[in-house]
Amino acid sequence: MIAAVAAVAAFGYLSLAAIGGGRSAVVAAGAGLAQARLAADADAGVALAVHDLGLVDPRRRWRLSDPPHQVDVQDAHLTISLADENGKIPLNFVQSGELHRLFELGGADPSKIDGMVAAFVYLRGDVRPAEVRPAAGFPQVDARLAAQRGRLSSVEELQLLPDMTPAVYARIAPAVTVHAITLAFDPQNASPLALAVMAPSGPGAPASGPLATGGPKAADNPLALAGHTVSVRVDATDGRGGALRRTAIVDFTGSPARPFVMRGLD
Repeated sequence: MIAAVAAVAAFGYLSLAAIGGGRSAVVAAGAGLAQARLAADADAGVALAVHDLGLVDPRRRWRLSDPPHQVDVQDAHLTISLADENGKIPLNFVQSGELHRLFELGGADPSKIDGMVAAFVYLRGDVRPAEVRPAAGFPQVDARLAAQRGRLSSVEELQLLPDMTPAVYARIAPAVTVHAITLAFDPQNASPLALAVMAPSGPGAPASGPLATGGPKAADNPLALAGHTVSVRVDATDGRGGALRRTAIVDFTGSPARPFVMRGLD
């Protein structure tokens, strides 16, 4: 009798364990489904931004200078932020003069700036180690720089530079880009820091590169986006604690047959 009762108890325990495991699987599946829905909603936000940037009707068209758009999609809330990458400092193309101004205006220690510039041009692959070592403040090549050497693929690589403090990085990161494909710079949607670095004579000075449209009329003409690279960031929340960020890099071509190219999505 005791053995039978023990067997029943054991069976009941195993049943409860199985139920508990099943519930855990259901909860996990539900969480995965919620994230999948958020991802789909965020993708819809990217598509909406690209579509509305190219609208012909100026009353409905989104502009690169707009504040973040707030959009509800099904049960998700989207915050969609736009940035003109051509209004940022193109890290893969700027030269030592612009880099010096960038670090100086970003608040770097003046005695360290020459070394930071030398380290940057080495990181970007412009010079050999032997050409860098004599630079003031940069007596040897850091192993992390050597491992990462080449064209920059992310703004975060700036943190590899010697004497790049968190405060300096926080000031300059929003004004720089690795997504520009040329040195062309458009001041129309540029930040004050980017303007000071790329057009140091003042906001009225002509910018370098063919994209310097130099007038408010560009904001009223969707074709003005031709040749521009735009980053679209979508922050999606579902009201139940779920959150997801989607970032897309979009090249606008100006071609009616293929008006844009999605170069990156993460």
